Amino acid sequence: GTSPHDEGIYIQSVLPDSYAEEAGLREGDQILQVNGTQFLNISHSEAMVALKGSRHLNVIIRRNPVRFNHVIIIT
Repeated sequence: GTSPHDEGIYIQSVLPDSYAEEAGLREGDQILQVNGTQFLNISHSEAMVALKGSRHLNVIIRRNPVRFNHVIIIT
């Protein structure tokens, strides 16, 4: 069977001293939404466009078993 972890966009790694680390993102977090764009049925290339297309990212992630809402501001 397929588990929910087989689909979606997941954070592979977080660079030390990065905005992602400062925001509290962790390896393995599932990205559910970025700036209103759903990430559950999105291709990797579409995800990269959404992530790189704005200097202000409102990111909703899932970290088992809890859902978090992170706002990342890139200046």
